[in-house]
Amino acid sequence: MIRKPLSIIIASAAIALPLFAQNDAPPPPPPLAAAAAVDPAIQADKLLAVIPDLVATYDENGKITGDDIKQIIRPQLIMALQQGQEIPQAEIAGFAFHLAESVVAQKLMVAEAAKQGILPDTAKIKAELDKIKTERGEEIYKQIIAANGVSEEELIKRVAESQTVKELIDKRSGITEADAQKFYDENSALFTEYRAAHILAKFPDDAGDADKAAAKKKIEDLKAQLDKGGDFAALAKEHSDCPSKEEGGDLGAFRPGQMVKPFEDALKNLKDGEISGPVETQFGFHLIKAGATTVQTFAEVKDDIIQHLQQEKGQEVFTSYAEELRKAHNVKMLIAEPKPEPEQ
Repeated sequence: MIRKPLSIIIASAAIALPLFAQNDAPPPPPPLAAAAAVDPAIQADKLLAVIPDLVATYDENGKITGDDIKQIIRPQLIMALQQGQEIPQAEIAGFAFHLAESVVAQKLMVAEAAKQGILPDTAKIKAELDKIKTERGEEIYKQIIAANGVSEEELIKRVAESQTVKELIDKRSGITEADAQKFYDENSALFTEYRAAHILAKFPDDAGDADKAAAKKKIEDLKAQLDKGGDFAALAKEHSDCPSKEEGGDLGAFRPGQMVKPFEDALKNLKDGEISGPVETQFGFHLIKAGATTVQTFAEVKDDIIQHLQQEKGQEVFTSYAEELRKAHNVKMLIAEPKPEPEQ
């Protein structure tokens, strides 16, 4: 029930990783004259001219060229420009610096992984991409490849290498089963799921004693009908003041802490199928019918927790390890580091 974490994939190996912010809704199309006057590809190349021919060196002969970095940025920069976004050249330069650092780190880590027997599994990545092609269709698959600006073979190679880096970082993170057990014990709400239905008798925010008494009386009368064999869903549809009445009062599944405390406290004291007496919350009076409470076992979620913890610790480990490798391999950045933004 916890979200499975995303793998640590550096921008140079990511599938269609958005490098620039995208609006939720597409912008209005530009005037035809403007569209004809400005070719996004030409505009992108002008912006990318800020990146020098050589951006980093390492060891005696290792180097990262400007073309290496441009190849990664260009496809999605063009897409951003086609959407009408304005990308300052200073932003390109700053991103290029950080991307170059990541590319150098990835190259060095891939080599370190190989020394430890962690090798790229291109067959596995090809199988995963083939699955995407099958599930999402040939056209979407081609768009994914195009968004990365490389051939399918090169993309497979990059992603496979990024996976070796992830394995290396996971190994260095040192997350154990005991760590996972501790997380499970301390975060039980993540693995617990309640189900319930209710009938609500609302009273206004400024309700006086008479308003509350009337709402409570309504709930008590409905409870009496239920005690005599009345149908909960039918009564909810007819009498509940909550939109859930259309579903017979069914609230579906929810986690601990998602309902107001008086409601949840009352629910915890009910067995599956049992109906409460009147329960007052800020919304009014409720009759609560308990559904099944599901708790995932540690065995069911252990692997997901370990992945989650590895992801959580991974960036910290990656950053410190990258710095260690930069020093060990005499990395020199030949592109200016962006100046930090002034504090407001």
